Amino acid sequence: MKHFFVLIKRKIRSFFGYTGGYSKDNKQTYFEIPELGIRGRRPGTDLVTRLQGMDFLLGRAKGYSVLDAGCAEGLIAREFYRHGAVCVHGLDLQDVSVTTAQKLFLQEPNGAYYFGQADLLKWDETVTTNTHLLPSYDIVLLLSVYGHIVRKDRNAADSALAALASMTRRFFAVRSTAVIPENLILEKGFDIVYRDPAPDANELIVFGRTH
Repeated sequence: MKHFFVLIKRKIRSFFGYTGGYSKDNKQTYFEIPELGIRGRRPGTDLVTRLQGMDFLLGRAKGYSVLDAGCAEGLIAREFYRHGAVCVHGLDLQDVSVTTAQKLFLQEPNGAYYFGQADLLKWDETVTTNTHLLPSYDIVLLLSVYGHIVRKDRNAADSALAALASMTRRFFAVRSTAVIPENLILEKGFDIVYRDPAPDANELIVFGRTH
């Protein structure tokens, strides 16, 4: 009986054109995207919250290339594009997020973008399957992702962190509730140039390349 009512509820939503952020496999999207009729899967996923502390980088995005590793539905990537980034690429584990990001960027004029599915814990596979990736980017983002992947496999997570740092020409931004192994990044030729302690302990650290 419960299954019957759930099915009816979905059909009613479909009839009125509301997806509720669900893909065919019943996964909700991460962000709220009102213009696409999509709601986030939990509170705190609105764009304003997720952009906290990002002004430092957005103000430097003009003319730069950007990689957002763990891009969700591409809203943060779009903000960098709207602030003048000339090339925006994104990776995410969920196919539904990648598809939504692609749809989102179809609304942007002349956007140089690419979004691909990737498991950051399998970095070699990520590079092999996403052939559109550039060898390096001016700005690389790893936002609210490290804390998730490090719980699954610390060694693989740190390998991905190091690989992303190596791909960074100018700024590498990491936001995480887990402790970030700063020395792993600093030893690759970076200094910490900006730090934004979020009230929910989801700290943002921006590393700037020195050499």
